[in-house]
Amino acid sequence: MNTTLRLWLAAALTAVSLAGAGTAFAQIPEFLSAWNGGLFYPSGLAVDAAGIVYVADTDHDQIQTFTSDGVFRASWGTHGTGPGQLNRPLGLAIGPDGNVYVADYGNDRVVVFSANGEFLRQWGSWGVGNGQMKAPQAIAITGSGDVYVAEGERIQEFTAYGGYVRQFGGNGHGTAIGSPLGVAVNANGDVYVARNDVYGSIWKFTGNGVFVAEFGTGHLSQGLERLAVDRDGLVYVPDATLNRIVVFSGDGAYVTSWGQTGSGPSQFQSPRAVAVAASGNVFVADALNNRIQKFAPLQGTTPAHGTTWGALKVHYR
Repeated sequence: MNTTLRLWLAAALTAVSLAGAGTAFAQIPEFLSAWNGGLFYPSGLAVDAAGIVYVADTDHDQIQTFTSDGVFRASWGTHGTGPGQLNRPLGLAIGPDGNVYVADYGNDRVVVFSANGEFLRQWGSWGVGNGQMKAPQAIAITGSGDVYVAEGERIQEFTAYGGYVRQFGGNGHGTAIGSPLGVAVNANGDVYVARNDVYGSIWKFTGNGVFVAEFGTGHLSQGLERLAVDRDGLVYVPDATLNRIVVFSGDGAYVTSWGQTGSGPSQFQSPRAVAVAASGNVFVADALNNRIQKFAPLQGTTPAHGTTWGALKVHYR
């Protein structure tokens, strides 16, 4: 038996073994469409129950909304520090009441709007105390309305009206989190955090902030941003350094990845956020290409042969 055949058989047996152990392999999702909509460095995404796509148009200090096919619907927001104004909005999340929660990075706060853009409330100020924030990056909301905010070196939990609940990961409150730029919550209330410290990885916590596991090392770079969890519990991670999307099971098993550096379909220039609709369609905020890309739901259990890992190219500003 020649060396090439031995290596091929070894790889095949490894894949079978991993599948038997519960590791799923999915095909690379089909590219469906892309749109610009006048976006400038889009860095946050959310999709509501009706399939409306909300985009943090970061360098325009506004929120834009589109149909799932990219048709413009509305926009709101102006630069500033006043009620309802924004300063480099990043993470977005939709509450169970349909309201839109925004991580207002430059103003160190959370701002809440109705689905139509009406200002409702805000909370937070610069600092490291309970309820204070240092450059909030991302936001996630449970089905019961609990709000998790990734900021500074920690995750803070609030009620839907900004009441402080707890924190974890910083200031002596448990395992320290290095540069958490993304947070997402699954249907069971588990919290996933995109960690960017010495290396990039995903940390999983209970809803009460108890550390459960770390995964993704070896698949991810030090450039992880606003991740998402779909209805099946799969975790989608935008890797802004390697210009690709990496998918894991809820327990951290590698599923698939796609993307490479470029401006064509399924190519990225600093993907900053992912959102998954109830339909399973996947939306990516392709920041330096100033566009949103839409992909079909993941399908099948075929090993993702030929998956592109992307080029090592840093795009931090």
